[in-house]
Amino acid sequence: MITIIGHDVTVLLENAIKEQLLLESLIDSVPIQIFWKNKNLEFLGCNKRFVQSLGFKDKSVIIGKTDFDLPVSKEDSEAFRKDDLYVITSKKPMLNIEEPQCFDNGEKRTLLTSKVPLFDEHSEVYGVIGIYRDITDQKKTENELKNAISLAEQANKTKSEFIANMSHDIRTPLSGVVGMSQLLVDALDNPEQKLYAKWINECGVQLLGLLNDILTVIAVDNISDKDLPNLEIFKLRQCVDEIMQLERPSTTMKGIDLNLVIDDSIPDLLVGDRPALYRILLNLLGNAIKFTTVGIVAIEIKLLKKISNSVNIEFKIVDTGIGIPEELQNKVFDRFYRGNPSYKGVYSGHGIGLHIAQSYIKRLGGELKFISKVDCGTTFYFNLVFDLAIDNSINNLQQATNAKKSAQPLEYLCVENKNPMVLLVEDNFVALKVLESIMKLLNVKFVSANDGESALEIATRQSFDLVVTDVGLPGMSGNELAIKIRDWEGKNSKSRIPVIGLTAHVREQVRELCINSGMDDVYSKPMDLSTMKGIIAKFT
Repeated sequence: MITIIGHDVTVLLENAIKEQLLLESLIDSVPIQIFWKNKNLEFLGCNKRFVQSLGFKDKSVIIGKTDFDLPVSKEDSEAFRKDDLYVITSKKPMLNIEEPQCFDNGEKRTLLTSKVPLFDEHSEVYGVIGIYRDITDQKKTENELKNAISLAEQANKTKSEFIANMSHDIRTPLSGVVGMSQLLVDALDNPEQKLYAKWINECGVQLLGLLNDILTVIAVDNISDKDLPNLEIFKLRQCVDEIMQLERPSTTMKGIDLNLVIDDSIPDLLVGDRPALYRILLNLLGNAIKFTTVGIVAIEIKLLKKISNSVNIEFKIVDTGIGIPEELQNKVFDRFYRGNPSYKGVYSGHGIGLHIAQSYIKRLGGELKFISKVDCGTTFYFNLVFDLAIDNSINNLQQATNAKKSAQPLEYLCVENKNPMVLLVEDNFVALKVLESIMKLLNVKFVSANDGESALEIATRQSFDLVVTDVGLPGMSGNELAIKIRDWEGKNSKSRIPVIGLTAHVREQVRELCINSGMDDVYSKPMDLSTMKGIIAKFT
């Protein structure tokens, strides 16, 4: 009987040893560091990877020791023990802690650590077990990636600013070319000379259009997640009608039909980003007209779903044009990509319109898709969700609109003024001559200044009905001039003089800065006779 019992005990011991060896083998083979401690925070055990990570060869060097006996900094040892005590006393695990580990020799590592309490058969905590992974290389790679992304973003920003500034520098002399050539068209009597001047003017206008498109691409490509849509209450049908009227001369000239089909069940008033929707539809419709020579171009708008206080609307731009070859369909949204080589150069364009439309649609939470067949036509379509202009939204948006209007210029009554006096401020000689020529054609009296300082002196010495100033003046800028004029008016109880800014920059930020500086409106260069006539009629 004794022999049998002894045999059983021996078997049990052998099995226990085998299980212990198996467990140690498993723990030693896992690719992470493992350790466990008692309530006194003394090491009860660990795996080989933990031993090796500390520069030791045998577990016996560590067992029975504390963190203060390891070759790491005192600060790190205290931090490790603080976490251990929290796990033991709270009986709660700490998972995925990112913590530093600094060795006595100066080497620094980053660890991703998890710790859980050890419980005995009575559910009492008797220690803590921890595992960690050395993520030093991973963090280094992440930091390098972040730096690379930051550098790329900075480079992209620098590039965008460079293109914007170059576009401005090109627009300034080009505005002079367009303005002067238009004056020649109006002044010349010789038909041949008049035609040459018209061609010069049309080429300049086309180039200005390209520069404006480039600046639009820069703007939409630099939209961030924090740039929320500019919400306002608007009439959808009115917005679309404006686009149809703008493009109708082009379709009439080409002999194609332009149709609008809009679902009557769509509410008249919606809340959304009207300028963005306008730009989307204008680009898509213009693109459809460009590539259609026979048949129709149409905008179709359909109500897909009405949920509570919002509507999901589908927009389609349909044409019977040349279609898009299948091999080019995955490239049409790329910036500056043109399918023209496949069409033998018959169709003009810069490869920007679809990219702009897609960027705006993404910003509004939609996706631009299309179906197309060569020689049959193309349909571009997208869905957007709009809020309904119910009482609450109207009140909220009205408050926001009122807040904006507080920074906006006062509205001027359109009072007929037979003899307005205008102050022209422009540092570019040709641009100033264009403005002066326009004033002469309109039979409007004017005084000219070529910098902000002299303009301010003249404005405070003489009486003017209107100030037209370049925004980018050297020295005192047009914005600074507007601020000083408003300051002078306030201090001397003078009536408000309308101030109009002219700029080669077409970005919305420039316009906002001008309005906030006290200007009444901002116009893009070049100035033409019709626009100036409208300005004088409105503001004098």
